[in-house]
Amino acid sequence: MSLSFDEVCNLKKGDLVYENASQQSVLFSVMNDPVTKDNKVIFVGECCNGEVDFLLTKGYEHYGPKLSFEPEYLSRKELNKIL
Repeated sequence: MSLSFDEVCNLKKGDLVYENASQQSVLFSVMNDPVTKDNKVIFVGECCNGEVDFLLTKGYEHYGPKLSFEPEYLSRKELNKIL
């Protein structure tokens, strides 16, 4: 389940979150405490490919990044570990 606007606002530097999209779950480390202004929250996340700026707008979360604390998709390698 995706994080709500308020949950994203409460993230802290160093937290780990997944962005789930296009049948992939990418793990990001939160690089700064999120900044909230005018019903928008902005933070920087870092993964193995570099940094990404995230923006989430209150009331329009379904258009923004789908963030969670758990991956929604597993790679074949990860799935084989479970089975």
